[in-house]
Amino acid sequence: MEVTCKDIIEAMPGRFQKEGAGSWRAAVQFRFSGTKGGDFLLSVADGTCSVRPGVGEKPTATVQSTDEVWIKMCLGKLDPQTAFMTGQIQVSGNMADIMQINNPRIFRRERPAGVP
Repeated sequence: MEVTCKDIIEAMPGRFQKEGAGSWRAAVQFRFSGTKGGDFLLSVADGTCSVRPGVGEKPTATVQSTDEVWIKMCLGKLDPQTAFMTGQIQVSGNMADIMQINNPRIFRRERPAGVP
């Protein structure tokens, strides 16, 4: 099975741990170019997490990359810090919201079903 950005992003609500999130509120926009990419908005508020396709009006942070870079990062084949420092991934807005996405107390470290 070929993994897409959609597979990875849509798995996030199932990995969400409201106890770890506390009072965190965010709307993180993901914009991935490429055939396995797309635009997605991750919303966290009041102990819930949801994802929808498309672009939000006022995201608190935005992540942009190619589909290839994002998939490699999420599968552990590319270090996120290296991707950021080399310009393979661009981040704008509230950096704390971006960092929370990588917090294992908020998002369990699991891969989507069918992801190797």
